Amino acid sequence: MKLKVIKNIILSLTLIVYLYIALSLKNRMYYDIAEIRSIVIMLSLSLMVFAYGLIEKSDKEFKNNINCYILIYFVLLFSITMCINRSNIKISFENLKNINIYNNLRPFRSIHRFITHNVSTKTKVLNIIGNSVMLVPLSFLLILKNDKYKKIINQIKIILPVTIFIELLQVLISVGSFDIDDIILNFIGCIVFVIFIRMFNMVDKIKRLFYKDFKLNIYFKYTLFYISIIIPILFIIDAVITLTIKR
Repeated sequence: MKLKVIKNIILSLTLIVYLYIALSLKNRMYYDIAEIRSIVIMLSLSLMVFAYGLIEKSDKEFKNNINCYILIYFVLLFSITMCINRSNIKISFENLKNINIYNNLRPFRSIHRFITHNVSTKTKVLNIIGNSVMLVPLSFLLILKNDKYKKIINQIKIILPVTIFIELLQVLISVGSFDIDDIILNFIGCIVFVIFIRMFNMVDKIKRLFYKDFKLNIYFKYTLFYISIIIPILFIIDAVITLTIKR
């Protein structure tokens, strides 16, 4: 119980401080938060949750940990797509009226432009491959959470609304534009992923890794857990000190 309290407190505090920074342009400028730093912070939280799972092995804790992974993923996804390297968030319902059938709702228009026009390789990778894999972690976590998500139809019920919501939210808070091709790439990437891991019977093999303790010594498990909380704690302390001094 004590270990669970520590995990929940650190997880909650880290995400609260992180979102406080990410949602404000001024805080982001003060703290200089970027994609790599964000990914490291979220991976460290995921490692903490995983290390906790090595110690407290049960169906209940397994499902709770999957929920933690999903929460961490959504916070990272939101910050990278809506906040980092973006101007300050400004809600405007007027933006929704500017969605154009030709520019925003014409399938494969953006994909064709990226492939045929003189666009840098980095831009092609970020927009085509990046969008294709963006929601794959969610698809994977859904499968870990419940076997029903091995079925493509059940994946569609979650993935499609999520990707549409992301596109609409970008427009609503004035940080991006609605693009049907982003939805197509997000959707296809997840479906291909599900087909691939089912084809090679990888679902159960991967799921067992989250129940397996790898026959590690209990002291090593506790050591791994306490090591994993170092980065989140340092992040919280550093963020509070930095924002306090610069205000």
